[in-house]
Amino acid sequence: MNIIYEGKLRRLGFTIAHADVLEAPVEAIVNSEETGFRLARNPNSLSGQIRMRYGENVQAELDQITRGEVQRPGTVLVTGGGDDFKYIFHAGFHDPADWPGRPGCSDEADYFQAIRACVAETLRLAQARQVASLAFPLLGCGAFGLSVHLLLQQFLDTLDQYDLTLAEGAELQVWLVIRDEAQMREVIQQFIAFTLGDRCRTVSLVLPSTKVAPLDRFGAVLQRRHPEDWAKWQLCRYAEVALEIMCYGLSRAAKISDPEEVLPEGEPATFGLVHEQARKAASADLDPTIWGARFFAGVISREDCAHALRSVRHERNNLAHGRKSISLGELETNCYVGLQLADWSRIPEMDGSLDLSQWKPWIVRRDSELTGAPREGLLERCQESVLRYVIPETGEMFALPKRINLPAALSVPR
Repeated sequence: MNIIYEGKLRRLGFTIAHADVLEAPVEAIVNSEETGFRLARNPNSLSGQIRMRYGENVQAELDQITRGEVQRPGTVLVTGGGDDFKYIFHAGFHDPADWPGRPGCSDEADYFQAIRACVAETLRLAQARQVASLAFPLLGCGAFGLSVHLLLQQFLDTLDQYDLTLAEGAELQVWLVIRDEAQMREVIQQFIAFTLGDRCRTVSLVLPSTKVAPLDRFGAVLQRRHPEDWAKWQLCRYAEVALEIMCYGLSRAAKISDPEEVLPEGEPATFGLVHEQARKAASADLDPTIWGARFFAGVISREDCAHALRSVRHERNNLAHGRKSISLGELETNCYVGLQLADWSRIPEMDGSLDLSQWKPWIVRRDSELTGAPREGLLERCQESVLRYVIPETGEMFALPKRINLPAALSVPR
């Protein structure tokens, strides 16, 4: 095992190593998995190696938990780890049939969100079980081909946020263990550039207040200093969240009560689909008393706005796969134009105060397990029996029973 870096945040210890995760001297490891939680038969994958070493017992534990049901992306299940580890944390970040490039499947942003949720949930579960040390692979870099650079930045950002929530005296040693030689070289290059490079190579963005709480909280994340590519990625995600809010506001104004009219069952809220559905809703006979309806319809109907948003979507895909992208300034301009961002704060002058409790089932409020504070989840996908939501600023995912008319005083089961 080749240890590349050892350091410490406030309370989290952090180690980067070039090795196989199964060789890490830790109490628990993390397995990259699909949400059916069936261990792979490919012996070259981590899941396949776990099947070969501990398969019968570990698979039996997983089956007992899932009872054959596919879980939501972002779910983390915990099993024993044979004689080598106290626990294995199985991080499910994509549905069994959901693979990049297939029709109707998730896009890159969905995978990043689910991976972030898996990392945060694994840290929480490890702390609850008093795990002293935990080894992660770099989730999403194998068959999914996602950008090593962005996944590393997301991983470090999630560690940093979780470290701030740890109480006095709490400790956890986190390992990032990478087997692939080329990926290891890229991680070393990016990590050294980030930790030892000039602060002038990091950037922060100050976006205008929109008077929409979940969007403004996500905007606050962009005010922290980040490497430029990560700031670009977060800005693209900010635009996607804003587009979802516009789409859901227009759906309310168009009197669409069934969310499956906007997100067909099983299809995620991708940038392209949400933009298309927003334009369709904007052309309907809208109720002008719905908050934001007139403003959102005006923005969505403009061709210059549509062109700018298509550019944002294109750049997001470039970033996800490590391809060359436009400058941060150009991307920021496209976001301002595409969303007409400077004018959002004027919506209350036309429509009064925003009450997101009236936006169910499109937006639902629940307590964040990371912050403990109430946060809004945006509809991410309709499934056979549940509606899935994501909290934009934390990446947390949750599911609720599929009911078209959710009661105002919703109690979310834990």
